[in-house]
Amino acid sequence: MVVANGVESEPASAKDQSLLVRRPHLVLDGLQLAGRLVGADRLLLALPHRGAAPAVVREALLERRAQLPDEMEVELLVSPGGFVAGEETALTAWVDGGVSKPRPVPPRPFEQGVAGRPTLVQNVETLANLALIARFGSKWFRSVGLESETGSTLVSVSGAISQPGVYEIAVGTPFPSLLEAAGWDESAQAILVGGYFGTWISAQSALEIRFCRADLAALGAAPGAGVLAVLAPERCGLQEGAWVLRWLAGESSGQCGPCVMGLSAIAGALERVADPTTYSVELPPRILRWCDDVQGRGACHHPDGAVRFARSVLLTFAAELAVHAKGHCLAPGSASAPVTPRREAVL
Repeated sequence: MVVANGVESEPASAKDQSLLVRRPHLVLDGLQLAGRLVGADRLLLALPHRGAAPAVVREALLERRAQLPDEMEVELLVSPGGFVAGEETALTAWVDGGVSKPRPVPPRPFEQGVAGRPTLVQNVETLANLALIARFGSKWFRSVGLESETGSTLVSVSGAISQPGVYEIAVGTPFPSLLEAAGWDESAQAILVGGYFGTWISAQSALEIRFCRADLAALGAAPGAGVLAVLAPERCGLQEGAWVLRWLAGESSGQCGPCVMGLSAIAGALERVADPTTYSVELPPRILRWCDDVQGRGACHHPDGAVRFARSVLLTFAAELAVHAKGHCLAPGSASAPVTPRREAVL
């Protein structure tokens, strides 16, 4: 069985939704090809629970049935929602008729997935690339990007920019080129890279690197869900970080103490840090200690991603910590809202 993962539960991402809406046949081509390559007897496409993708993909399947009557049937399922729903073991558990919660690994889905059978789970962007490689060849694919990291990638860009949306870029594109194309606010403080499981980096450091794994790794970051969220200068990074972490704590699947109790405690402490009236100097080291206690001890990787985000908040906004310690805030008017609201973006 092959499952195309288009759930896109990351709130800051719109790339899968855009791909499914703008190029549904490309995703379906890749899904059919993957099915033939592994000898699958069942193909399934898991769709996001919001947006136009379900209706568009259903229409695309009707078109294919008329033109390609012998093509393998593709089953569609609309995700129940929730941040952990996009994790591959949670996805296969849900397809199997269970609750959309991550399962312990091993075994991974390719070893034992839906109905206990080997199940290949691939993101819809990967499948679209597979279809393009089959059509134009591997040499064509390698002609874009870096020698060490080939191809193009989709990036959801939001926040303090004038042109929010999904951008297709060559891997290795300089950050300044992408940010300028999106019309970013050059006085921005920082950029969230990778999404809510990602890492904050300073805006200045972003101007000196390319969008690739190697350059981001040097800053302790990674492409992750293909997200760049630019923090406006009038917003407080500590307040925005606290909002996101509280949201992540609420998205726990409730399967283990480190996640249920640990993330809630860390979120509470970060909320006190973000409020100059409740700030205390012992809170940041306490948060870091609790992050160490939670790391690697969860039933799934949800707490690991959340504490990675929490650490980056304290590191990137260290200057703001010093201001809060004096009972002030660099952005006192900042609203308690997500820095990266979901947007309907276009290719």
